[in-house]
Amino acid sequence: MKILLATADRDLLKGYKNLLEFDGHKVSTAFDGVQTLKALSESRPDIAIIENNIPRADTGRILEYSAESRVPSVVLKKDGVTVKTLLQKPLACSYLAFPFFPEELIKTITDVTNNAASGEKIVLGSVEIDISEFRMTTGIPLTSEEINIIVGISRGDVVSAEKAGIYVEAINLKLQKADADKKITYVVNEGYKVVDAK
Repeated sequence: MKILLATADRDLLKGYKNLLEFDGHKVSTAFDGVQTLKALSESRPDIAIIENNIPRADTGRILEYSAESRVPSVVLKKDGVTVKTLLQKPLACSYLAFPFFPEELIKTITDVTNNAASGEKIVLGSVEIDISEFRMTTGIPLTSEEINIIVGISRGDVVSAEKAGIYVEAINLKLQKADADKKITYVVNEGYKVVDAK
C-alpha cells in the first residue's frame, strides 16, 4: 500500500515511516502542508496520514483536496477527538489522538482502507450509508469509526458503551440533521440498538 505520511516533527516522521515500512507499506513523506498537497497531486497515495495543523497549509484545505482526489485521510490530533471534531467540515475519514500505540495506527489504516474499498451500503431506516464514500447519501460525512459502529449495530453485533464513546452521540446528531426516522440508543445488558427516532 502507498501511504503519504505528513508531519512537521522529523522524529515522529522517521519513527512512523519505519513502522509502516516494516509493516510492508511504501511510504512517502511531507514536512509541511505545501509538500503534502504536492504529494497528494503527484504520487496519488492509497491513504494520507496528516498531522493536524501542519505548517504552510490549512488542514481543512488538505482534507478537501484529499477528498476530491479520492484519497482517504487520517488526521493525527494532539488535543483529542470530540463530538465537535466529528461534526466539523471538511471531515477526515478518521482521527487518531496522541499518544497512541503503533498497533492503533496500523488498525486505523486497515479500517479506513477497507471501508474505502467497500462497495457496500447500509440502510438505517430512511437513511442510507455509503461506506466507501464515508457519508450518508444525504451528503453528511461520517468517519470510519462511525461507519464501523453503524455496520456493527446493523449486523447485530454487541457494541459496548466504552467502545462507542462520543461516536454514537455524533451519529445521532447527524441522523437528526438528515431528518432520519431512526436513532441509536443504549439498552441495558444488550448494548446499542437502532430504534425509532420518535
